[in-house]
Amino acid sequence: MLCHHDTSDAFMRFSLLIMPYVFYWWLVRQEQLRIRYGMRIQADVPYSRIVSIDTALEFHPDKNESRHAALPVVTPNVRIELAEPMMVQTLLFMPRKVKTIYLALDEPSAFAQMMKGKCNFLA
Repeated sequence: MLCHHDTSDAFMRFSLLIMPYVFYWWLVRQEQLRIRYGMRIQADVPYSRIVSIDTALEFHPDKNESRHAALPVVTPNVRIELAEPMMVQTLLFMPRKVKTIYLALDEPSAFAQMMKGKCNFLA
């Protein structure tokens, strides 16, 4: 995990290289979590819309859950539940309303811990 502190904007950047030549990153800003996961997930999620962040060794959403979720190409280990469905860009930047965003992070616990200071539900 690569963390970068920029005192002018006060954000943290997380990057993860899963497959050769594919770059994934997340920006933790004052107002929102910015997710850019290659051509699979593009979202700017206000902290006020996040109701929970769960981590596990692996998540295996069933078919019904997958219909209302944005999923990475690999097995996810982070689940972000939203208060209400919101539009995100999914596979090939197609807009889709989702209630859950799944991510595959190299240090999911560190991500969840960092989000405690940003989201009221974890405080």
